[in-house]
Amino acid sequence: MSVWDRFFAAARPAPRAEPRFGSVCADGGSIVVDSLTDGRLQEYLRGGTVTNSGAFITERSALGVAVAWRCASIICGVMATLPCDLMLREDETSRAPAVNHPFREVLTVRPNNRQTPGEFKSMLQLHKLQAGDGFAMKIASRGRIIALWPLDPKRMEVIENPDLSLTYRYSRRDGHQIDFAASQIFHLRGLSWDGIRGLPVIRYMAEACGLSIQTQKAAAKLFKNGQFRPGWIKGPTAMSEQAYTRLKESLDEGAGVDAEAAGKTGILEEGFEFQTGSMTAVETELIEIMGFTRTDIGMFYGVPPHLYGDTEKSTSWGTGIEQQNLGFLQYTIQGHLTGFAETTKRDCLNNRDDDPRLYVHFDLKGFLKSDAAGRSAYLARSLGGGGQRPWMTQNEARAAEDLPRRPEPWADQLPEIGASRLTETVANDNPDPAADKSL
Repeated sequence: MSVWDRFFAAARPAPRAEPRFGSVCADGGSIVVDSLTDGRLQEYLRGGTVTNSGAFITERSALGVAVAWRCASIICGVMATLPCDLMLREDETSRAPAVNHPFREVLTVRPNNRQTPGEFKSMLQLHKLQAGDGFAMKIASRGRIIALWPLDPKRMEVIENPDLSLTYRYSRRDGHQIDFAASQIFHLRGLSWDGIRGLPVIRYMAEACGLSIQTQKAAAKLFKNGQFRPGWIKGPTAMSEQAYTRLKESLDEGAGVDAEAAGKTGILEEGFEFQTGSMTAVETELIEIMGFTRTDIGMFYGVPPHLYGDTEKSTSWGTGIEQQNLGFLQYTIQGHLTGFAETTKRDCLNNRDDDPRLYVHFDLKGFLKSDAAGRSAYLARSLGGGGQRPWMTQNEARAAEDLPRRPEPWADQLPEIGASRLTETVANDNPDPAADKSL
């Protein structure tokens, strides 16, 4: 019976909860609670974290914070859009696409019958960021992987056996459970403490997300209850019933939860005066707290502030921003790319018939696609511009830009140093520039 058939067959029924009170399992281990009001029990049953600010944070609710959503979407978007291919290391200096390998289609064309390669990679990357792990069921035919089917990490339990092997126990939506061997699961693991499960970033930045959520709620209530007032009404004596009624009607016409009513003032009578007000220290503190939480959340994800829109304190434009982008690529994105490539090598290219020289390659030049100036400068230097030693032929440069090959022999030869095109020698031995043989 194939893995696919076993997944939909009658599987192990979900175990019934023991009536005793004591310890409960969480992430392959156990926690001991002292009472039914223990916060850890609530966290385990609800699948999230109760923060000191009172907010309850889960992998999904954290994405309700704008900075968390933006940071996660940036990282997952890079994983989805960078060119990725299955390569063969022919020797120490030659690399070539593994054109005839069946897994190349899974990696670059269709990982399953529901998702594109970009959707699959971004989904597993999101699972890795928020839950610590990304899982996919491997569908094989004749010993070859033909599909990768993503699994919900919240319904996966990883069990370490006495022989140190791993068993993956997955709970289906109908409550039944099915056990997988490690050879049947693609496991994209995040930063790990024990080498079995990854550490979810949301568990450690829950306080920052909770504070951000509670601050937003407080600010919303201030607007709703009219705490951001333009001023106050001051009078020498108590108001008459008629004056109070007329003043209240006037205020009701110009006040409310709608932002369009902000700043409107009513008509004053019987010696009452309008005294302007200012934002209180508490209201000002709310704005500062929201700025602090943005920075904290961005640091957990490893995304520089300008990428998620926080440019208020940034003065490092131009070259400074370029260096921040380079640092984001080197210290954040490169780690995620390496993790995905090595996991694919371990879990999907470990068949005895697979060539050990196979590997997954992410083309980082994809970052230059949106930078016309940077892309043109790179290609010019690769062809020998500016006195550089050329390392790319014109056909290789054209292939990098998805342009058709040139049939001339010189297009497959390295240009001369300091020139972007070759020269031809005519019958009289005089060099004649190839005038129309441009890139």
